[in-house]
Amino acid sequence: MSNDGAFDELKAYGEKLGHLMHGLKEQDGLLEEQYSERELVFEKDKLKLYHYISKETPSEETASEKNTKVKTPVLIVYALVNRPTILDLQQGHSAIAKMLESGLDVYLIDWGYPDESDKHLDLNYYINDQIDACVDTVCDKASTKQVNLLGVCQGGVLSLCYSSLYPERIKNLVTLVTPVDFQKRDSLLYLEYGVTDRWTLVGSAALQDVSYTSSQGPQQYSGFATSKIG
Repeated sequence: MSNDGAFDELKAYGEKLGHLMHGLKEQDGLLEEQYSERELVFEKDKLKLYHYISKETPSEETASEKNTKVKTPVLIVYALVNRPTILDLQQGHSAIAKMLESGLDVYLIDWGYPDESDKHLDLNYYINDQIDACVDTVCDKASTKQVNLLGVCQGGVLSLCYSSLYPERIKNLVTLVTPVDFQKRDSLLYLEYGVTDRWTLVGSAALQDVSYTSSQGPQQYSGFATSKIG
């Protein structure tokens, strides 16, 4: 293929990708009407922090297990690229609604849509700036000193790094579909050279000390969604 042909193919791909992103934005707006009721409590750059509003008291079955609403709030950290819509699709199909029914106080980080202006952002920005600011906001609103951190996919990696750096701010850490060991050479996430290499080096360094005890880190760490948060 000639250079001109390769350029035309790349240009066409870029145009298709642009149409796809536009369609996803429109679809996300349509689906937003199906979300559980929520309020915007913090905004910085593209990031938006939402607080979900519970309309119902805990069910009798749940109330028998927990007599009071859980005081420590849950902060959900989703992936940077994927949309968190899957957690709150519609009535009867919503993980967030189930959390609210169980007496949990739920917050969620929506990173927005990345674009070319984000190409210089690094882990320090996402972890020490963005997530830390959200933890501050959640703690202030809930009048607590700690949060329960729920990280999903890439958001789980960011949550693990944040918990390693600020263990005193995390009561419980739960991760879903989250890769942890970036040093295995047979892993799809391991690259000898390339973009992922920076994640490997920084992420592995932060995750080497994720053997928590009750005195120096989260009271409970689990990689399973079924773990109780208290």
